[in-house]
Amino acid sequence: MTEDDTPTPAGDDTPAVVGGDTPTVVGDDPPPIAGVDVGIEEGRSAGPPTFIQVDVDVEERSDEVDELTSEDVGPYRVTLPEYGPIQAAIGFVMFYLLVDLATEPLTAGLQPLFPGFVPDPFTTALAALLWLVLGLNVYTETDRQFRSNPRSFDDEASLVGFLDDRRPSVWRLVFDLTLAAVGGALVAVAWPAFPAAFSWFVGAWFDLAVLSTVTVATALTIVSFLVGVGLLAYGLDRLLVGLLRVGVYAAHRSAGGPPDRAKS
Repeated sequence: MTEDDTPTPAGDDTPAVVGGDTPTVVGDDPPPIAGVDVGIEEGRSAGPPTFIQVDVDVEERSDEVDELTSEDVGPYRVTLPEYGPIQAAIGFVMFYLLVDLATEPLTAGLQPLFPGFVPDPFTTALAALLWLVLGLNVYTETDRQFRSNPRSFDDEASLVGFLDDRRPSVWRLVFDLTLAAVGGALVAVAWPAFPAAFSWFVGAWFDLAVLSTVTVATALTIVSFLVGVGLLAYGLDRLLVGLLRVGVYAAHRSAGGPPDRAKS
């Protein structure tokens, strides 16, 4: 027996070495690498589901990002009414009234000049104008109310401080009430004579000789009514919206817990 014929112990799994080559394991398969064999087996048996699992993971991560983004706006929210809706509503009613009062004298004055246009489609155009103004009013005021609402804050103190800065003082409310009262009084005094005076004034523009006969009483009636409506609309809007702001402040100021907490 030569040195090269050294027997191999029975049961020994020591790999046999042939010459100077790299040892080769004979018999059992190489041991699986942790985390790799499972993936291979799943790939053989399931195939495409491996990639579906990746997609699900990506969607779950996207949901987590969205949740973080929504929470980033602050846990305390409040809706603060903006000034303007009452004033816009009264303004539209006033515009409708003026168009209605002016339609008859305008039709009478324009018909000799534009017989193919007056009375129709002139009156139809006036009706379309009313709908257009109404739509613009609704859109503008809706956008004004919802553009910056609800407002978000990181803590209750910041929310209450924000409401405190934007609520009117008592003196401001008294001033707005005074404006509304003065405007209402002017409207009440001028209204009985206003429709006839305004219609006559519009028709008088088609005859300068008639326009030159306008009286001070007629002019005062028209001006008083228009100014009164403006004061009433502005003062009433500021007063009522201001009272709403005071109420929102009082509700959140007296709340014991977190006011209007956002849903997680």
